[in-house]
Amino acid sequence: MQIKVWKIAFCNLKGGVGKTTLSVQFARWLALHGKKVLLIDADCQGNASSTLIPESTGIEGQTFATLGIRCTKAAELFSDKCGSVIPYKTEAAIDIIPSEVADVDLVRCSFESMEASLNVASNVSKVENEYDYVIFDCPPSLGTAVAGPLLASDRLIVPVVLGGNFQESIRSIRAAVDAIRSSTPKLKLLGYVVNNLPRNSPLDEKLFENVKDWLGEDVFPTCIHNRLTTLRAGQLKKPVFGFLNKKASRELTEFFDSIMDRLGESRLGLPEVTKEEK
Repeated sequence: MQIKVWKIAFCNLKGGVGKTTLSVQFARWLALHGKKVLLIDADCQGNASSTLIPESTGIEGQTFATLGIRCTKAAELFSDKCGSVIPYKTEAAIDIIPSEVADVDLVRCSFESMEASLNVASNVSKVENEYDYVIFDCPPSLGTAVAGPLLASDRLIVPVVLGGNFQESIRSIRAAVDAIRSSTPKLKLLGYVVNNLPRNSPLDEKLFENVKDWLGEDVFPTCIHNRLTTLRAGQLKKPVFGFLNKKASRELTEFFDSIMDRLGESRLGLPEVTKEEK
């Protein structure tokens, strides 16, 4: 019997909304609960890769090849000549299909024909049944580079940040999803998550309530506040759940558990983090 794997894309056509932070911390959360996770870094900035592969610092001239890292790169998933797919196994117990920092090959994928985007699902299918969850960190762009991950996904999570272009951002991602779903009806929206909401701001909390009124059940009930702990976790390349201040980890856990609710899976709760993982 085929093993069920959830393929989830974190995507917004606008940058700076926290796609990488949320996708990486979600992958960490699942892995800390013993789930088998594959993260695909489809963003040419390579931030998820440099977070989970500490050696990959983006020094000019440094590549995975020069570092001796042998694995399939995200750009290769767009090719019909990819062959075997070999993930990189990180110390965080998360497998990753990485991209280089400032990945020129992945940028070129944006200019490939749309047929190339279909290769992503085909290539990911070679390894997906080894995992419980496949998570895509999508690029903030249109075209083949984002179509590939979306065509390969079952579910979509859209991080959003409240601001002047918020409504336009929502309309853009809706249009993109509608276009993709004409080719892959299996892709369903899990929800919008309001991210980086300022703390102790009645005005922003009111805006969050307005967003829930506008988008209804499509909005996750938990918003993610702008917290120093989350920022430090990203800078130190650590799971947020290992920090002494638990406000950020509880908030993220509530959001991640609400993802599980919408998938019809059991809630997992706050994970335990060993000293080695902190």
